[in-house]
Amino acid sequence: MKNLNMLKGFYPKLDEVLEWFPHNRIKSLVFTRRGDKHTVSLITHFAKNSADQDEQNFERMAQHNFPTEWYETDNGWISYCAVDLESVGTGKLRVYKNQPDKNPHDPLIEWTENIAYYIDSESGAVLGTKHYHRNEMELCYYIDYYDENDVLVASRQKEVMATKEDWNGPEELIQAVESEGFGYNFGKKESKDQAYFVVYVR
Repeated sequence: MKNLNMLKGFYPKLDEVLEWFPHNRIKSLVFTRRGDKHTVSLITHFAKNSADQDEQNFERMAQHNFPTEWYETDNGWISYCAVDLESVGTGKLRVYKNQPDKNPHDPLIEWTENIAYYIDSESGAVLGTKHYHRNEMELCYYIDYYDENDVLVASRQKEVMATKEDWNGPEELIQAVESEGFGYNFGKKESKDQAYFVVYVR
């Protein structure tokens, strides 16, 4: 089994979570650079009422309790969700969930794969959302932004493939990922100084 502990030592919040979170439930890690700020999100597999306690572990990681309906889709349950670890405890929590029921299983059709939420940690109010529309023909995402009233404020913001120079994070982290044999790629926003290093765990 690949050793996730080899990715410790770069992001203290990730180090803390890796001490207790079940490694076999981690789907991927997203290392993000927004301007000169670096953060990391952990994406976990999710199965409702799982013996792996996915719901409990996700909420412990986010330090936030979610209503049952947050995990629901129009036809079942989500299959993964994520937390921006650097946002935990700041009052403005960033969390993400997928929409497996929206998948048309047709590469010619664009579809809403993920939704991100900005949440007031104290009140639980949703401060805004982002909808990620996957376009396999263009190998990109188009992102729509909504405010707290669910009003569209920006549309079709494009996220595309990128290079490690765009991400500009620790070279030693990339080397650790490669040495353990994890798959990875880079992405970036076209309209913002924002880039990603996505590591596929399992």
